[in-house]
Amino acid sequence: SNPSLATAVRMQPFQSNAASTVQTQAVSQNNNQPAVQLPTNDFVQIQESDLEIHQLRIAVINGLKPEIDHIKSWSPNGKALWNIFDRLKMHNNILCRKFIYTDGRPDIFQVIIPQSAAKWYLHDLHAGTGGGHLGRWRLEAAVRARAYWPGWTTDIRNAVATCPQCASYKRGKPQHKVPMKPIMAGQPWEIINIDISGPFPTSRDGYTYI
Repeated sequence: SNPSLATAVRMQPFQSNAASTVQTQAVSQNNNQPAVQLPTNDFVQIQESDLEIHQLRIAVINGLKPEIDHIKSWSPNGKALWNIFDRLKMHNNILCRKFIYTDGRPDIFQVIIPQSAAKWYLHDLHAGTGGGHLGRWRLEAAVRARAYWPGWTTDIRNAVATCPQCASYKRGKPQHKVPMKPIMAGQPWEIINIDISGPFPTSRDGYTYI
């Protein structure tokens, strides 16, 4: 997978001297407490590798929205970012989208992820180190707090639906229950019942059943 994005989603403690890093967890404008770190130069290169995002970075820095004639040949994703140009900001030399909560929480900056890197980013956040195979809603919350790209919610649904580990764990529709009946025994501990569930993804100790 893309090593830069793998680093982006790895949970690390805050470095007080990390002047050259950018947080992929969105940065509160009022409470600058980073939880995920990524070298700024690496992320600049990721954004600069996308021609349309490169042009948007320059436009945001100059404060001039590209003319509509200029973006006619852009991809649908590039045009979607152009449509929210007023919400695009440069933060620590990274192009971000300003996200405004409606419940009173501080506004945050979401890092703009190029479409070509979104798959790797989602994979690392979902199944990488510390990912924990989050379900759809928790994964959406995790991405919303960190990053943005057009169509991200659809990509999340597809990522969760096609994850082999999640598919093997999902129980599916509950089976009809068999009516309960008394179990006859002559004395205590004559009959012992044990419920076994699995197989699940192998645990750190090598177990697949509970």
